[in-house]
Amino acid sequence: MDGVAFPRAHSLELAAKYAQGILFVVDHPEGRVQFLNSRAEAILGWKTAAVEPLALVRSWVLAEDLASLDSLPELFEVIDVGEAVETQLRLRHASGAVTRMRGIHVLLAKGKHGVASQSLVTLEDVTETHHLFESLERKAHELEAALGALPDAFFRLDSRRRVIRCFPGEWRPGDWDAASAVGQPIEQVLPPDVASLVRGALDRVALGREASSVDQLLPEQPEASFEARIVPFLRDEVMLVVRDLGGRARAERDLLQQRAMSIQTAKLAALGEMAAGVAHEINTPLAVLCSGAEFLKEELELPDPLDRAALAEEADIIHATSLKIAQIVRSLRSFSTDEARMPLSAVPVHGFVTDALALCGQRVESRGIAIQSPAVPDGLLALTRRSEAAQILLNLLANAVDAVLPLPERWIRLEIGASGDWVELAVTDSGGGIPPEARDRLFTPFFTTKAVGKGTGLGLAVSRQLAENQGGSLVLDPSSPNTRFVLKLKRP
Repeated sequence: MDGVAFPRAHSLELAAKYAQGILFVVDHPEGRVQFLNSRAEAILGWKTAAVEPLALVRSWVLAEDLASLDSLPELFEVIDVGEAVETQLRLRHASGAVTRMRGIHVLLAKGKHGVASQSLVTLEDVTETHHLFESLERKAHELEAALGALPDAFFRLDSRRRVIRCFPGEWRPGDWDAASAVGQPIEQVLPPDVASLVRGALDRVALGREASSVDQLLPEQPEASFEARIVPFLRDEVMLVVRDLGGRARAERDLLQQRAMSIQTAKLAALGEMAAGVAHEINTPLAVLCSGAEFLKEELELPDPLDRAALAEEADIIHATSLKIAQIVRSLRSFSTDEARMPLSAVPVHGFVTDALALCGQRVESRGIAIQSPAVPDGLLALTRRSEAAQILLNLLANAVDAVLPLPERWIRLEIGASGDWVELAVTDSGGGIPPEARDRLFTPFFTTKAVGKGTGLGLAVSRQLAENQGGSLVLDPSSPNTRFVLKLKRP
């Protein structure tokens, strides 16, 4: 190699000596490469002579990246001597591994017609840097995924308060979305009332470069409440974080609606199961009334003297029967009343116990089941809602009926008492208890130990919920040899 083809200026020798990358000169017309340092072996594992064919150096480059090298002659035609072109190349290490390199191609000389004749090339290993950027990119994606999953809204704003990036979360006041918000001033993205509050906080952050907060609490409209925090970010940028305080109000409202629906569903299911029994309970007394009326009519058509004793006895039967029907109707009406929004009050225990027994009495008696029920003192009161207390008791009695039907010994015992600040009602049946594996799920909605098509699985879950809503409790007594549920209600 002569000095004309490959100049060896003192500055070039110093550059080659201290360069961290591979440094070489390319003679384009001759297709030769002169290596100015020995870094090729240290970086790529390839042993090289002072001068090598250009084709050998090209063979290190992955085939997919050769297009970058092939485009250099055209680029060299439009730049001046001393200017550089950058490329990104993947080179194959002698071991087979792939190394990412950043190539700087400096045009040293041009020949006839502006064709490049010599260029100086520096190849710098950027594999670790590339991996670092890949790692940072993954972290950025993970951060974006995390921000997008949060309920809070995040806005990144530039110095002119335009949206650079946003993650709306669950906060959606106004007609906007994440895509349309980018590039827009934050005041145009947010509703006017919200924007006016946030604007003041943004002004304070711009002046002091310290975090600022603002909130809007609307007791009369809790679903529109929010709080915002603005914190300084990179350079003159800021992060605006908005928390939707109305989401909790909406969630609580939806939860209350779902609870009300489940309670009503369970009540309708109980009414459906009782329908036949209630109809029979009323039809039988009605038949007695009709028979009594016919008797009175026949007696009145007989010649005097009237049998007043017989008439009085029949009138008493009619009166008692009418009272029985009235009690059933009152119990059914009381049970059907929606008291969910009514406050708790002092309710006679005798009242809701009578309601429950009246509504299930025929179903129990028609199946040959004996109910042992004590007399309830008139003065015993519970802090509850009458229809809800009756619903709890009726659910327990209905479950007990289903449990004892297949048993040779069928009985249900109702116990009522007071202890301290509590009224306790226990329903025990002749069954052998709940299996241990089912106890943990006993009060879970839609869980049932009954056969398919029998029951909704809501009775016990709704009953416990009703009891707890009233400050009471409903539990299974695991110490009882029989199946025993205990309901506790507060005393007024």
